Amino acid sequence: MGKKWRLKITKTWNVGIFKEQEPFGILLGAKLSNLIFTLSGRRLRTSYDHIATYADPFLFQNDGKLYLFAEVQPIGKPGHINCWQYNQDAHWQDIGQVLKENCHHSYPFIFRDIDGKLYMIPESAQTKEISIWEFCNFPVGLKKVKTILEGVFYDSNIIFHNGIYYLFTTTNKGDLLIFFADKLLSDSWMPHLSNPITNNMQYSRNGGGVIMYGGKLLRIAQNCANNYGGGIIILEVLKLCKNSYEESVIIDDYHPQKNYIWQRRGRHHLSLCNFNGNTFVAMDGLADNLIVNNFINGIYKFLKK
Repeated sequence: MGKKWRLKITKTWNVGIFKEQEPFGILLGAKLSNLIFTLSGRRLRTSYDHIATYADPFLFQNDGKLYLFAEVQPIGKPGHINCWQYNQDAHWQDIGQVLKENCHHSYPFIFRDIDGKLYMIPESAQTKEISIWEFCNFPVGLKKVKTILEGVFYDSNIIFHNGIYYLFTTTNKGDLLIFFADKLLSDSWMPHLSNPITNNMQYSRNGGGVIMYGGKLLRIAQNCANNYGGGIIILEVLKLCKNSYEESVIIDDYHPQKNYIWQRRGRHHLSLCNFNGNTFVAMDGLADNLIVNNFINGIYKFLKK
């Protein structure tokens, strides 16, 4: 008898944007309920360049405008960074690609330094580096200005805290590391004395920026203990200085009030931004692909041979 044929069920990553009344008590257990916009790869495939992944969403406001940056990845191609601008709840203007190279880029962490300049640290594990890119004409015009670490690192954040820049990143072995420097574009980022902060895969990989929210310094982690995209964990940073670090879990599985189909199979990223009297929250989620796409994918794969 020949081999038994089985249909390969594929998955898609998607992004949802929620608009909640401010102040939004996420630390008190408030659940996301007002979904206003989604970006989904869970659509009928009609081209070779079908986008199956929208992930790692970061919200950022600048000059009175709200932006969304996220990873976008067509099937069979490396991911790139795209940007959208908020106009109305259901309408986010597609600004287009802001960082696209032959290598894979994801996790577009955006931040402002103490001089007001705007930067991005995209995940560039494929090129084995952590590099800082400066916006010359926000939200576009990115140029690489500094490579601060070489090696395979994932999902990196920077925060300026008590006069020091701290870099949070994760190695390919799953260790959460912190490095620090007095200047952002320093040639010498020093490893923290407490490294590795943790190698527990429940907490060791960032799932969003380190942020100040509700009077607390928060770190968002993605739970990869059992599977990639296993959930979102919110931790409070209790102590952060050159010599010590402490954190504690506040919420061990954060998810929306409703089990939306676009995130039913998992989640791994969260971003919050207060804008015009509301709290906007971006979350990504994993879903089963449309059943018909599993057949269509096979057809495109056959035709490409």
